[in-house]
Amino acid sequence: MVQLKIEMAALAGVVALCALVQSVFGVGLLIFGTPALLFLGLSFPEALFHLLPCSILVSALQLRDDSALARGQVKNYLAFLAPAAALGAVIVFAGDRHFDIRPAVGLMLLASASLRIFKRARASAARWLAHHLNAGLAVVGFVHGLTNMGGGLLTALVNAVVAEKAVVRANIALGYLIMAVLQFALLLGLKGPQGSLRSVAILLAVTLGIYASLGRKAFALSSQLVYQHCMTALMVACGALLLR
Repeated sequence: MVQLKIEMAALAGVVALCALVQSVFGVGLLIFGTPALLFLGLSFPEALFHLLPCSILVSALQLRDDSALARGQVKNYLAFLAPAAALGAVIVFAGDRHFDIRPAVGLMLLASASLRIFKRARASAARWLAHHLNAGLAVVGFVHGLTNMGGGLLTALVNAVVAEKAVVRANIALGYLIMAVLQFALLLGLKGPQGSLRSVAILLAVTLGIYASLGRKAFALSSQLVYQHCMTALMVACGALLLR
């Protein structure tokens, strides 16, 4: 009983920290939470079973606040991001595999963060991505379905084509919500529940409390300049973590 309480406390602590990050930036629960829960001894499906509902909740709350800012991308996300994410998830869950392409994703994140520092390079990247956005969405979706690490790439992609913080977070939240819903449905359909519903309910309550008490306030208080600098730092942190 004591061991179970310790494990639950560790899960709740990881989810609380990652939920705070995702409340502000749109990503966090999956890209940071997945390696953390794997380190704690959970399998890949078990980690997703506990994290995906929390990620869905945060993304849904963010879109409730700013849904109009992401409405223009719904068709592209459903046409390119969603099928690729579903394909990647089916490969993992049906074949009981876990693909580790974290080093490649980490390098891409660090490169994207570098582009953000130099205005001319960022402008060139934005022009290129504007003409290849759908292909980029398909790559993000497939990587996410295979590894649960597509959030960092989605962050880089969205930040390359839009700048205003509310629009950035809304577009990331929309993509994250679509991918997480697909992943969770396929996880339940192909492998079934990977833990207790009680533990998931506790983690959802923790997530909601963090978003309501801290996440929304932190996002509202951050200026555009501070937000962009913090976003760059987040991308560097994600990249460095994935390269370890």
